[in-house]
Amino acid sequence: MTDRPSNRVSEPAAPSFNEAHGSPVAVRAGLLGSLVAARRVESLSARVSDPTVVCVTPRLSLRPLRESDRAEFLRVYTLSRPHLARFCPLSTDEHDQQPAAEVFDRQVQLARRAVETGRAWRVCGFDDRGRLVGAFNINDISRGLENIGELVFWVGVEHAGQGIASEGVRAAMQHAFADLPRGLGLHKLIALVAPENARCGALMRRVGMNLLPQPPVGLKLSGSTVLHDTYAAYVPVTGLVEGKPSIAENIFGRGLLSILKTESHEPDEMGHSRA
Repeated sequence: MTDRPSNRVSEPAAPSFNEAHGSPVAVRAGLLGSLVAARRVESLSARVSDPTVVCVTPRLSLRPLRESDRAEFLRVYTLSRPHLARFCPLSTDEHDQQPAAEVFDRQVQLARRAVETGRAWRVCGFDDRGRLVGAFNINDISRGLENIGELVFWVGVEHAGQGIASEGVRAAMQHAFADLPRGLGLHKLIALVAPENARCGALMRRVGMNLLPQPPVGLKLSGSTVLHDTYAAYVPVTGLVEGKPSIAENIFGRGLLSILKTESHEPDEMGHSRA
């Protein structure tokens, strides 16, 4: 947009407190907004400069969990444990009694193994104040005719209902579908959601994942088997003719048509994890 001269006549600014008391300092209109914007830019620059950050969203920095996050993780997990217990318990104990410190140690270990093996992509989300908001993981990455991963995420109770989950999930999906080496080069993402977890199901539909017409999958959660529906999303593929979606894409699936876009790698072994 080209700058144009304004026909409006600027009114003189009201005197500030300092001016009214004889001080020569004037408060410029809009200065507070400029300072807030500058602070946001400074915060964004600090987040981007962290070499461990792999994704940045308007409110989040996504990076692997590390030992220095111990105190913050324990704080958030202690608050959120009852909130997570039903659908996403992080404990390996069937009664969810594992000490929080052991839960943290396991999460750090899984993050390290994910980097080493390439069989998973495990990151946590942090806000601009350095507070942990949750985790956004892609587990069980397999590569072959189709490159597939499983989306697993959780958000702490302090940030529930603020759109943080949608923001983090969209960032994870974008990274998953981006071509190697910038992204993961996946063709398909699945997510297993308990039908009773209505908010999560709604989120899946909101970010573009579709419920698959297949029998529910039973998963062990806190000693009980809970049935889960399967949602899926495919890598976006532009059409073969004039940028329109192709008929072949609808028939064969986006993942199969994307195989030429992504290199195939032999997977390393890594244990399956639900969270």
